[in-house]
Amino acid sequence: GTICDNVIEAINLFDDDEGMAHYDMRFVKPIDKTLLHEICKNHKTIITIEDGSIKGGFGSEVLEFVSEQAYQNKVHILGIPDKFI
Repeated sequence: GTICDNVIEAINLFDDDEGMAHYDMRFVKPIDKTLLHEICKNHKTIITIEDGSIKGGFGSEVLEFVSEQAYQNKVHILGIPDKFI
């Protein structure tokens, strides 16, 4: 969708050797644990970008997974804040 296209465009602004990657996670539930294991093992920082609310969304699912698996990755969630706008 629109966000996916914008993310790809933003990543293309950086050098290829930056180690950035884009994963199109189409489903929040059930979350793709196999892919998340791969992401956590290959990247120190994870940034989730969603067009919905930060609280209770995809980023929250990723944080829960990282915590349950005791990964030490930094996770940043970008989305709509959980407050009146």
